[in-house]
Amino acid sequence: MPGERYPVGEKLVFPSLNWKKGKVTSLRPSVNPTLGEFEVIEVEFDGEGAQLFAAGLADHKLNRPVEVAADDQMLNPVNVVKSTVQIWNKKLTAALLADNALVQVAGRWFPRALLVDVNVGHLNLAEAVLDEAGGKPLPTKA
Repeated sequence: MPGERYPVGEKLVFPSLNWKKGKVTSLRPSVNPTLGEFEVIEVEFDGEGAQLFAAGLADHKLNRPVEVAADDQMLNPVNVVKSTVQIWNKKLTAALLADNALVQVAGRWFPRALLVDVNVGHLNLAEAVLDEAGGKPLPTKA
C-alpha cells in the first residue's frame, strides 16, 4: 500500500506483481513537487533484482482496497467450485492422460510402477483356482 511507510529491512508482498516477496533495502525522500512529500523505497526481490516503489504517498488508488459485499456470491467458495469444476476436471484428465507413469484401471488412476505384470501362467493358475471352486469365490480360510 503506497500510503504506508516501510522501514529498511521490512519484508513485503506485492499482489499486483503475482504475489512476489521482497525486502526493503533502502529509502530516500522523493523529488517530485507535483505529488507532494513521499518516500521512495528500494525493494530487493529474491534473485530478481531490485525495484523502486512509492511509500507514504497519501493520495493513491491502491490505498483504497476494493470493497467486496458480504453477500457477493462470486466469492463464495461453494459457488467458485461449482462454476469451475468442469474446467478443472478437463485439465486434470488431460494431465493424467499425458503422464505415461500413470495408468487408469476401472476409473481410478494408479502409478504404473505399482502394477504387477500378469502373464499367461498367472491366468492359467487363476482359471484353475476358479475351476476347482466351481467358479465361485473361496472363503477366507480356503
